[in-house]
Amino acid sequence: HIMSIVKTGGRVGIVLPDSVLTDTGATARVRRKLLDEYTLQKKINKLFRANDFIYKKKFHIKTKNEEKDYIIISKSYDYLLTIDGTKIMIKDIIEIN
Repeated sequence: HIMSIVKTGGRVGIVLPDSVLTDTGATARVRRKLLDEYTLQKKINKLFRANDFIYKKKFHIKTKNEEKDYIIISKSYDYLLTIDGTKIMIKDIIEIN
């Protein structure tokens, strides 16, 4: 999967046939996954500009494993760092508010 080898903040161009827009089944699932991941990454990038230091800002984050409020103190390219030292991997975030 091409998105797994792209660095955070990197760009990818993909040329796909027109049928990708209308096909169902596996093609539709891949299309939805790409659109969902792009939208989430765009939102994270707006909330946290690269290498910005964030001091004690509270966010409600849903990951693959749990959903709860976190106090975020900084962001790296791969993760958000909480006030208690927990690293929340950006690739695991499903929703953030």
